[in-house]
Amino acid sequence: MRKLLASWFVLAVALVPINAQAQLRGDIGAYGGVSQRVISPATTGGALPGPVFGLEGHVALFPLLRIGAYVHGELSPTNNDVASREMLAVGARVKVVPPWPRGDWRIWFALGAGYVAAYSPAYSQSLTLQPINGVPQTTHLTVESAGGGFVELPISIGVSYRKFKPFMLFAELTGRIGFAFSGSLYGSTGGRGAKDDSGAPSAIASDGHDVFGAGLVLGVGFDL
Repeated sequence: MRKLLASWFVLAVALVPINAQAQLRGDIGAYGGVSQRVISPATTGGALPGPVFGLEGHVALFPLLRIGAYVHGELSPTNNDVASREMLAVGARVKVVPPWPRGDWRIWFALGAGYVAAYSPAYSQSLTLQPINGVPQTTHLTVESAGGGFVELPISIGVSYRKFKPFMLFAELTGRIGFAFSGSLYGSTGGRGAKDDSGAPSAIASDGHDVFGAGLVLGVGFDL
């Protein structure tokens, strides 16, 4: 009996670190920051910096590799005095966490893929037209709201500080590549609908495509 109990005790002690290592590890965080979009071709004006916010989380497949998902919201103003465009992105990420540096600091690299839904509210605009050999005329246009979407590939590099584990503070620099645009906001339906003072329908060209975006965020979270 003593030998049997001793054997069970040795086996239990040996399995403790294995079970501890087998526990699910991961991280979750919330962030806010600023982003700058690049519009091409910028037909009516370029983009200005705007606020961003989001959530992201990952689970560890291996000690240095994590997979997860993100939700990213953004306001993207333009310099043509119209309402900011509203964007909401959802997607998946692969996160590589190198074994260095050790201690309270961590760095990582991440690559993702997601879909961005974009919306631009309706607005009013006055245009001054110069007819050939005529008197300039001011036309008031009411531009309808427009929506659209595109696929994005976010590429990130981040750093975190975990002095009081599992709490962490982190910063992340991200570049977002956009392609496969669709919807009236991006001109796939022939332009945004508009009406002049008389109510006659017309259309205006798209503001351009959000081909790239660069952002810097600060966040808080848990690294389990």
